[in-house]
Amino acid sequence: MGTGNSRKAFSTSGFNILFNFKQRSDESLSEAIGRIDQNMLFEEYRRSKKIAPKRGENPKLEIFPSKHKGILPSKDGDFERHLEGALWNQCLVGIMPQSHDGEFRLLDYQFPLYEQQSDQIGKVDLVGVSSGRGNFAVIELKVTDEKGRVNDSPLSALIQALGYTAIIVENMRFIKVAVAMKQKENQKDERWNLPSIAEKPSIILLAPDNWWFENDRNNDGNWKGKFKELLNGIKENLGIETHCFTLGDISKVDIGWKTEMCGYKPEFHSVITFSDLHIR
Repeated sequence: MGTGNSRKAFSTSGFNILFNFKQRSDESLSEAIGRIDQNMLFEEYRRSKKIAPKRGENPKLEIFPSKHKGILPSKDGDFERHLEGALWNQCLVGIMPQSHDGEFRLLDYQFPLYEQQSDQIGKVDLVGVSSGRGNFAVIELKVTDEKGRVNDSPLSALIQALGYTAIIVENMRFIKVAVAMKQKENQKDERWNLPSIAEKPSIILLAPDNWWFENDRNNDGNWKGKFKELLNGIKENLGIETHCFTLGDISKVDIGWKTEMCGYKPEFHSVITFSDLHIR
């Protein structure tokens, strides 16, 4: 087994879309989606898999860091980080309405992908597994800022999650071993009461209502149709399904200082589906 130091560090240079796409300030979301070269995106996805860091080959690193306890240092910090911790503490986040795939268990937040510190790759906001078909989900969580503004779009969230998914696909065998170990160590913990994990992960774009509403309000209605075409292209060419869910009107007041939910039970509700492009 390797030590994690024998290979060249993972770099995002040379990927014009997958890790480096930026929406221009003077273009609409619809225009930005139209500027995506899908064939190039798919080629970059496959190329990134070939050079992906393999965290499981570094014996010094845990797949699921044991230091993750769901408690963040200050309630006054980043709402998105606190929402991640609160959702993880909730563990069971309701029903998967689009796939009818049973309850959904969150396994980790700020899920690390690097094999060595020099790898240019971030952390996944949340990862989880559905209790039905065992779909492993890469979850990109988004919120508005304190003034209710959006600083990114469904497109940027999708591309970021797709880059993470490429890395996770190449690490799936390590993830499965780590899950099996967690199940053995935590037999009474409902979080790890899981079916066999499917080979292909899925993507979930998850945000409160106001994030989706602001993205819709700030753009013309054409973006939803073009976004659907992109989601379909990813599904048909890469086998990766994408689900777009809202958490309702959750806000900071719904999260306690220890990042527990204060009487709020979050559930996933579809925002954009392949058959219905309605924004709630």
